Amino acid sequence: MKKNIFPALGLFLSLSCFAQTTDKISQLQTLAQAYITAHNNTDTLLYNQWLDQANWEQALKLRKLQGFKNGARGVGALETVKINPISDSSVQILAKDRQFDGWWKIMVYTNTNTQFKDRTLQPHRFSTELMQQGLLSTETIQKQIDNYLATKLQPFSGEILITKNNVPVYKKKIGQTNLYGLASLSKLFAAVAILQLRDEGKLALDDSLAKHLPFIKNAAIRSITIRQLLTHSSGLGDFFQHPEYEQLKASLKTDADFLPLLESDQVRFAPGSKWQYSNNGFAWLGVLVSTLSHQNYEDYLVQHIFRPAGMNETSVQNGSGGGKSTVQDLNNFSQALRNSTLLNKSSTKELLTYTFNEEYGLGSEHAQIGTEHIIGHSGGYIKVCTELNIYTISGYNVIILSDVDPPFAHFLSNKIKELLIRN
Repeated sequence: MKKNIFPALGLFLSLSCFAQTTDKISQLQTLAQAYITAHNNTDTLLYNQWLDQANWEQALKLRKLQGFKNGARGVGALETVKINPISDSSVQILAKDRQFDGWWKIMVYTNTNTQFKDRTLQPHRFSTELMQQGLLSTETIQKQIDNYLATKLQPFSGEILITKNNVPVYKKKIGQTNLYGLASLSKLFAAVAILQLRDEGKLALDDSLAKHLPFIKNAAIRSITIRQLLTHSSGLGDFFQHPEYEQLKASLKTDADFLPLLESDQVRFAPGSKWQYSNNGFAWLGVLVSTLSHQNYEDYLVQHIFRPAGMNETSVQNGSGGGKSTVQDLNNFSQALRNSTLLNKSSTKELLTYTFNEEYGLGSEHAQIGTEHIIGHSGGYIKVCTELNIYTISGYNVIILSDVDPPFAHFLSNKIKELLIRN
């Protein structure tokens, strides 16, 4: 008889754990849906009950409550698309807002009794789990983009170009602007310039800044590598947040103009250990390009990138971002990358595939959605919102330039991914 006790006991414990796990998942799913209902109704009473359960201090509770209200007001009503329990005390909600069809990721955290503890709410780029079934015809894609612009993204001012294998698939212009600001999209040009200099044997990505810029006085910056600058893993900061930026911004044109702000920067973590977006890092790359090429940054880009790629209307003054361009110029740039016109084949492949953290590579944003791999860069500033997406598998180039505030071009980029990438 004893021989049969332990297997039976093991089966009982296994079934008991399974029941507990299933029950937890069910409770988390119910709480997640309750959160969406509370968000859509701005249910202050329920928010207060949850925050009381979490035992937040009164001052923090009030800040949390205001954050929930701001989220509900700013994002608007949400439709749940997918609920994914992550652990016994957290659940992820992927939702779409009804106003712009924008994607959002919400994390709801609980205590050990599956009672509400906290939540985070952030934009979510289109991803594999959101893919839909059934390939769409070119005509259907065109109609759905037109409908999205007409019903969801009003008022929108900008220009959209989609090509496949360099053949136009969709093109639309709304408004009178001809040259559009780029914001951080132009960081891609800095990355290409650095890789060109490497192709010429003038640097290695793991060289320290001090090797090529010995005039740098800040000891913490001297040891940072070029690769760490390109991947935003340097630990450097953002000149926009420097206390003197507002006073100096009118005089900040070239990368050399930024040097006093760059030299006073502090390293926030061990270089190479983390990721943190850094405009300062790309300003240093602009200084590096000018120093090694013996040209100012703008002239270098014209000679080595814009002319070879057929970008006759593009201008950029520094490595950190900015400048102006057109959708056609950016499509020409995308094709020049694909064809290894700007870099040798090895460097082209590295730029198109290498990532530091699966989402950012060498001055480039990356997304793996199903079997599709997208590389490019977005940009956002006052009255500037841009997207360049190069679909490396299917051959699409998607360029969105606009003179509206973020995040509307980003919403449109996600909608286009939703239409182009399907099972």
